[in-house]
Amino acid sequence: MAPISLEERVTSLENILANFITTTGTAIERLEKEMKEFKDEMKEFKNEMKEFKDQTNKVISELNKKFGDMTRKLGTIVEDLVFPCVPKELEQKFGIQLSFFGTRIKRFIKTSQQTYTKEFDAIGLSEDSKIVYLCYVKTTLRDKDVELFDKELEYFQKFFPEYSGKKLVCIMASMNYSDELLFTFEKYGFIYMAPSGYALEIKNTENFKLKFWDL
Repeated sequence: MAPISLEERVTSLENILANFITTTGTAIERLEKEMKEFKDEMKEFKNEMKEFKDQTNKVISELNKKFGDMTRKLGTIVEDLVFPCVPKELEQKFGIQLSFFGTRIKRFIKTSQQTYTKEFDAIGLSEDSKIVYLCYVKTTLRDKDVELFDKELEYFQKFFPEYSGKKLVCIMASMNYSDELLFTFEKYGFIYMAPSGYALEIKNTENFKLKFWDL
């Protein structure tokens, strides 16, 4: 076999290189095309995910609004059940007659910077106008709600300065009852009202000692 000349070797190498460049170029073009398609798909996916997220947030927002509306309506229903029973129960249980009983009372305090608003569930005033009855209403009461009374008392003193010097009695009313709650509320001197049949009644025991707070 005749030896391959240098020129033939160079030509062969050039052909191999040219073929490699052509093949590689085609592969790179195919890769670039696939990468572009992948990027387009990812962009479309991200857009779809954003749309899905926006729709989900909208649904959650609407559900939260509806839940809030339902909670407020339920609270209003509970208050409507409680309020008529308070004056009647106070008179039957303790012989207390009220000269005034108001519900959902809103008060405002204006300062140079802003206006503060507070709504109180129900407020009663004894016949001799010396004792104020502050009624706190919740759908479900818990032991920890006794801790809220100190804050409610502080608010009451700020929003009703005209009652300064009088005594205050706390009434806790809800749609749930338990012996543990009764024990806790009596320990703090609260009147406790809970369901009995189709109405609410005072659940305090015979040995209960009513507590009076100074205003």
